[in-house]
Amino acid sequence: MATRQRYDAQTRWLLTGIASRIARTMGLHRERSLALLPVFEREMRRRLWWQILLMDSRAAQLCGVAVNAYSYHFWDTERPRNVSDSDLSPSMQELPRDRPGATEMLFCEIRFEIGDCMRKLTAIEHQPAVGTMAERMVAEERAIDTLEGQLEDTYLKDCDPSIPFHQLALYLARSSVCQMRLATRHPRRCADLSPDDRDRLFSLGLQVLTYDNLTYASHDLQPYLWHVGMSFPFEAFILVVTELSSRREGERVDQAWAKVDQAYHDHADLITASKTNTLFFALGTLTLRAWEMRMAWMRRGPILSQPVEPQSVARLRALRGQSRAPSPTPVPVAGPLMLPPAPGNWIPGESGSSMVGVENLGPSEMDISQIDWECWQNLIQEHVDFF
Repeated sequence: MATRQRYDAQTRWLLTGIASRIARTMGLHRERSLALLPVFEREMRRRLWWQILLMDSRAAQLCGVAVNAYSYHFWDTERPRNVSDSDLSPSMQELPRDRPGATEMLFCEIRFEIGDCMRKLTAIEHQPAVGTMAERMVAEERAIDTLEGQLEDTYLKDCDPSIPFHQLALYLARSSVCQMRLATRHPRRCADLSPDDRDRLFSLGLQVLTYDNLTYASHDLQPYLWHVGMSFPFEAFILVVTELSSRREGERVDQAWAKVDQAYHDHADLITASKTNTLFFALGTLTLRAWEMRMAWMRRGPILSQPVEPQSVARLRALRGQSRAPSPTPVPVAGPLMLPPAPGNWIPGESGSSMVGVENLGPSEMDISQIDWECWQNLIQEHVDFF
């Protein structure tokens, strides 16, 4: 986990694949193969298998490998117990029962619960018995509701926020649930978004950014940022900034811009690396466009009503040598604008081409349903790692 930034996605997938196959050779994937081992050894092997499983699955996802819902059925290893290390001993004759609440396994148990839910969501997505898209989305929402209840009732309600390890678990668990809810209503899946749908997506995106802001604001969580920094919520960030292109004023809009600005402050690479990173360059362009759209609308009113420019916008503009962001331009229906690629960058799957869809804008607003999310997803999967 600590070397995720040192390996590209393909190399990481190969290495986790080697670990997975060694584990299967040892029989870690079958509960019956553990039957003759001491109980302590069984538990250690369960812990190891579940960790390898999650890492290998995520590495495959980042490489764009299609996940077959039935591929989850080749193993049946039981979940590790929710107990602390001090509850286990090599000489023990039987395992202790699961402890309620937060143990030293808290972080791992939350990841296991989320992994279980993601497998269920994948099965729903590929299950022929679940008919229409609307029916699948209802089933997915129900599964996420169950996950949220399980996390809150079994683990989070007993967490003490004054303990940094517990505080981290609270933020990341709740952020993960928000991100899963956002995924079920994502514009990639829903061609026509109602105003209520857009409001809900905006709220979910803001919640995710709030948890990210809180994590970086906590002095006690600084030692964990090596892990948190690998899981920047790109999709939530894109959704929020895109919605801000059509939301001009109000307390909620001001708060949203403050969260976006704070995210740029906390993740300095989003600005400093934007000249050498295609994804970051695209995010910066999206942000500058959204702010200029707001200012163009605000200039129609009294000067005193104009908001203070966020520091991140000023820095993005200065880095690109602009005195101001480019003004929104009417887009011909037959010829959408293309986002210019960052200098010297390669766009995955589109060598030498531009990224399509980010600026397929009307003269006054940008709709998240108009974005080419497949193109964004290709870029995102190169850089993001979930909880």
